[in-house]
Amino acid sequence: MNDQGIMTGSILVVQIMEAQNLGRVGSVFVELIFDDQKQVTQPKPQNGAVWNEKFSFDVTNKEQGVVINLCEESGRRVIGSCEYELKDLNPPEYIVDAWINLKGAQDKVVGLLKLSLQWIVSRVEFFNNIIGRIEKQTAELEDELNFYETKLKILQGNINKVCRTIWII
Repeated sequence: MNDQGIMTGSILVVQIMEAQNLGRVGSVFVELIFDDQKQVTQPKPQNGAVWNEKFSFDVTNKEQGVVINLCEESGRRVIGSCEYELKDLNPPEYIVDAWINLKGAQDKVVGLLKLSLQWIVSRVEFFNNIIGRIEKQTAELEDELNFYETKLKILQGNINKVCRTIWII
């Protein structure tokens, strides 16, 4: 654990999926800036801006936010942007899948960006959450299996009664 209370190895995973309603722009890319770390997507034509690209960032301070800029490839100018704060990712999953508004000059919405953010606070906690969900699903499936086994035994008993009745006749 560091002096900010962040677990060593904590990471933020950002998946940029697609953009819509961009208006009249050329090819675009997404620039992600987090705690002095910067990553960019491949440029895509605005009418087919689908990336499905994942990036990860080391997290050392929970007060940080990821700045998301949509940039036009020619001239590298920022068309729209937004910021997502780590504190907005709620436990226990720390996941957000959303369409977010990209704002340009005078806070005017200039498009939408679909993304997924996941803060993996602790790999142990992350895997324990997955194991917990799988155990819950397994218990639910076992309950359902027991229900159907009971119904099947009742049905088999009824069939045996009918067969004995027919055999007597």
